[in-house]
Amino acid sequence: MTQKAASEILRLATSTFSDLLHRVINRVREGHKIKDIKSIGIDEISYAKGRKFVTVIYDLDKSRVVWVGKGKGRDTVDSFFNNELTDAQKK
Repeated sequence: MTQKAASEILRLATSTFSDLLHRVINRVREGHKIKDIKSIGIDEISYAKGRKFVTVIYDLDKSRVVWVGKGKGRDTVDSFFNNELTDAQKK
């Protein structure tokens, strides 16, 4: 479902829905602890008619999202490894 469709269902302005969505994502990311990950999956998802991207990193063993980052490509994935993992987790 697109953000526009969801905002229409909720009877919110698209910009209000987008702001709300970003705040929820940030809250989830702040409170989330990354631990015990053995296998990851990485997916790049487009939105805004293919002009913007987010990178999603999954814990494949537990079937859950562990991180969402703005953008795509190596720099975005590197930010996950450099900023979100401890030195022990990087090994």
